[in-house]
Amino acid sequence: MLFCADESRADGTHWVLLVGVDDYAHVTDLKYCSDDVVALRSALIELGVPDNQIKLLHDRAAENRFRPFRANILRQLDLVLKLATADDTILIAFSGHGLHLDNRSYLCPAEADPDDTDTLISLDDVYDQLQKSSAGVRVLIVDACRNNPRVPGSREIVGEGADFVRALEVIVRDQTKPEAESILLLTSCAPGEKSYEEPEFGHGVFSHFLLQGLKGKADSDNNGIVSFHELAEYAGHETKTYVADRFNASQRPFLRGDLEIDTLRHGFTLGSNIVDWPRFRGPNGSGLAPRANLVTTWSDNKNLLWKVSLPGKGTSSPIVVGDAVLVTCYTGEKVVDGEYASIKSLERHLVCYERSTGRQRWVAKEESQHPAHSFFVETMFHGYSTNTPCSDGQSIWAFHSFDGVYAYDLDGNRKWHASLSGKTPPRDQTGSAASVTCSHGRVFVQADYERSSLFAFDGLSGKELWRFDTGSPGMTNCSTPIFFTHGEKELLVYLSPKGRLDLVDSSTGMLFASTRAEISGDTPNSPVSSPETIFVVSDGFSAYSLQSEGGQGGVARNWLSFENEMSYTTPIAVGGKLIEVADLGIMSVVDSTTGALKNRSRLGFRGRIFSSPVADSRHLFVVSETDGTVVVDHNSLAVVAHNRFESDDSNFNATPAISGNLLFLRSDKFLYCIGEKP
Repeated sequence: MLFCADESRADGTHWVLLVGVDDYAHVTDLKYCSDDVVALRSALIELGVPDNQIKLLHDRAAENRFRPFRANILRQLDLVLKLATADDTILIAFSGHGLHLDNRSYLCPAEADPDDTDTLISLDDVYDQLQKSSAGVRVLIVDACRNNPRVPGSREIVGEGADFVRALEVIVRDQTKPEAESILLLTSCAPGEKSYEEPEFGHGVFSHFLLQGLKGKADSDNNGIVSFHELAEYAGHETKTYVADRFNASQRPFLRGDLEIDTLRHGFTLGSNIVDWPRFRGPNGSGLAPRANLVTTWSDNKNLLWKVSLPGKGTSSPIVVGDAVLVTCYTGEKVVDGEYASIKSLERHLVCYERSTGRQRWVAKEESQHPAHSFFVETMFHGYSTNTPCSDGQSIWAFHSFDGVYAYDLDGNRKWHASLSGKTPPRDQTGSAASVTCSHGRVFVQADYERSSLFAFDGLSGKELWRFDTGSPGMTNCSTPIFFTHGEKELLVYLSPKGRLDLVDSSTGMLFASTRAEISGDTPNSPVSSPETIFVVSDGFSAYSLQSEGGQGGVARNWLSFENEMSYTTPIAVGGKLIEVADLGIMSVVDSTTGALKNRSRLGFRGRIFSSPVADSRHLFVVSETDGTVVVDHNSLAVVAHNRFESDDSNFNATPAISGNLLFLRSDKFLYCIGEKP
């Protein structure tokens, strides 16, 4: 992880002071402040900050010198400030009580007494010390407006709550010294508000979403960097929405500082230790792990960390959630002359494996309750577990076509089920393949084949929130929607087999914008995006941008190119290029700004390709059905390796997953974990 003001500071050291106070001597206790900072420490270590550069003070510390008393806090603050140099970053995070007394704001250490300011820590003094530090970047995160220290059960702050948070803003805005220009403040609420705690999270609401943002969910442009602007926007939006829904109250975190935050580059570079790959093709379906450095060669005897037998076939992709790898399979097929003799025995499995060892933790089985599509032609290539599950880190959702959506907790316990049965599957279709997606507590299912609709469900309860009529009755659509941010709106990007690009408001299900697009057939490809552009590949490559006037949306096509081969795969946008790999390993590369052809070549495959490519910081990984995996340098576009597992003669039709510096491949028989092996 890096906190950097510019590229020259990329190698600087990061000094962190984290303070969480729950147990107070003279005022009411809190519940989750220590948990907030302990979890923040873990998140920072995962991002690459060495443990010896993090000073952690909290109530459960084994040694008295690391408990959150005033003298200890000031001593560690002084140490951090002295250690930092011009290339370094200082991050100070405080979770506990805050007070505003006699026109001054204070943080409350463990022995805080509102009647004795000598037991408090003045925010003005903290800022004065930050100004004097030579560190290049200085960050203060405050989650301090919680329970009233004097009145148990109250949610009001001592003094005037508005003044406490307003004082934080004033301290930042009124700095006149040039040293203050690199001081940033991120606070948990706005003037007059209070910060809420959530037992279900085991954290303050703001701290919970701050942690989620640091784990990558705030990376809105999928560039592998969470800037402070992105972090503030994510934590702010999620906290504001959650508190409004859960507590019917207002809590609005904000970022303050003298930097131009629209172009702010200070932030958190997501290092190779970030493990979540939570849906089909990873974060927002991009297929990108820009900070990962994967091995490029492997075999049965080289760089294979573990291999497990799967309980059944499937072409769904693995996903990675924390230290868990999840994949779906199917069993129970009875085939006579190329078609199912009986569908009643069909059963789906969601299997959870330990990321580091491959040990199976649990399996959730669901018997088929509804008819399924016939087993013929293309269906024989992907079967009945093609839809990749997704997770928000708290729940897991699996989509099993007509049998519907199933929600589980992280231990594999079913939480709810929503059936999508609406008709008998047509015999002349290739079946269901679109994957479930989730965002902001909502779960989205593209169900053209099942119900001619896009669905949104509440992630916790399974309640249907809205459905959008796609106008594509019974048509096979294997495309998985992605999300696209436009102003304050989060839009669901949907490709219609009837030749439309639709953008649907994810909150309401209302159509925001629509345009004709070069899309036809069963729409196997999914869209991809950059921060400003949506890319589509089907009959051709095309790129689109959005406009809106007076609340009305519009879509403009930036360019159209027919420099591609028809394929089943979703392209990847990396390094200013849009790359598609079609059957027999034909790779087409166009400029993502103009659509101009940059390269077309054969990758040396003998077999077909149904798996979509994924990429790390240097290479593209392209999996063929029967002829191994080709690794391509995505700068030079040269093939650097061709890898096979000679012991596995089954089909490889699933898109891989990337977690840290690990690559996960699945075939019809096995799940593989590939990484550097001594």
